[in-house]
Amino acid sequence: MQGYRLYFLSSEDRIRGVEQFVAASDGDAMARSHRIISEQDIYPGFEVWQGARLLTFGRRGDLEKPWKIGCTS
Repeated sequence: MQGYRLYFLSSEDRIRGVEQFVAASDGDAMARSHRIISEQDIYPGFEVWQGARLLTFGRRGDLEKPWKIGCTS
């Protein structure tokens, strides 16, 4: 199990909140992050990190697209 962080970003891409959790794999972390982001409608942006490694980032509208680890948009 590894530690992950889901950052909630404002429309100016400033960190407004964070949720820390553990997951068995990057895929599990991505699935959990997707659920968490889907359940909130306050913050338009997000980033998912594992240690110093950025897994993915985007906007709420990106939830409809398949997520890829290391994606840049």
